[in-house]
Amino acid sequence: MIVYTLLFTLVGKKTEENLYIQMFDIWLCYLIKNGGLTPEDKISVVIDSETLKYIQSQVLPNYLKYVSPCEIEYVEFEQPKNLSEGIVARYNSLPRDHEGKTLLFLDLDVLVVKSLQNDIPKLLPNQLMVMPEGKMAHGLYAGGLVNYDKIPNICGFAASTFAYSYGEGIEKFFQKITEECLENKNTPKYTIDQPYYNKWIYLMLTEQVFPVEIHLLRYTMIEQNKMNMFEDSTVLVNYAGTPGEGTFHYQKMLNAICLEYLKK
Repeated sequence: MIVYTLLFTLVGKKTEENLYIQMFDIWLCYLIKNGGLTPEDKISVVIDSETLKYIQSQVLPNYLKYVSPCEIEYVEFEQPKNLSEGIVARYNSLPRDHEGKTLLFLDLDVLVVKSLQNDIPKLLPNQLMVMPEGKMAHGLYAGGLVNYDKIPNICGFAASTFAYSYGEGIEKFFQKITEECLENKNTPKYTIDQPYYNKWIYLMLTEQVFPVEIHLLRYTMIEQNKMNMFEDSTVLVNYAGTPGEGTFHYQKMLNAICLEYLKK
């Protein structure tokens, strides 16, 4: 399995002021400690070149390479000028030589608190596992982008957490999300890519627009904004908030760490 995330600093912003870098440190520590990863697995970080330079100058990320149970690789992309250009890197930056492998994407505000191994099976090409969340008709998901007559009460799906194995269908799915997100980069949706992610999942379910087999991740494996005392079934905790506002996400994650420390 390859577990990957996305980290970037926008053009014109200072890397040393980017709180998503501190969030990455937390995210990586939780994954290494709790993820149940083995030497056969890999951690990949999709990252712009300027942020990577900064990361490489810091002590903690370099130290974590030596205590990680598996390889940590950094996959560079061009520094984005806006949130849309940055966000879509999760869909178009990993090399296609990962075909045949199971990939799990986790946003930086999704912490791993138990082993991933029981919930993420080995996937076949063009299989996609998605996380149910909210209602698709809501504007945070695909509200206004599709006609819901075929599945009127369908749930939404979180673009913060998904697993897949590459194939032609997955590639076309990712291309459509990228294209539509970038076409609207000057007037982005509040959740940036998530409406397009949901739109194309709905069209794959109802019209089979791409040859992708969709499965659900276990919805009880994730809790939202839980500070401590997780359920036994919990594997992931999502400290969600306004996209691009690092302070809000970071503070919630820091609060969780402090409360976890008090439990010891």
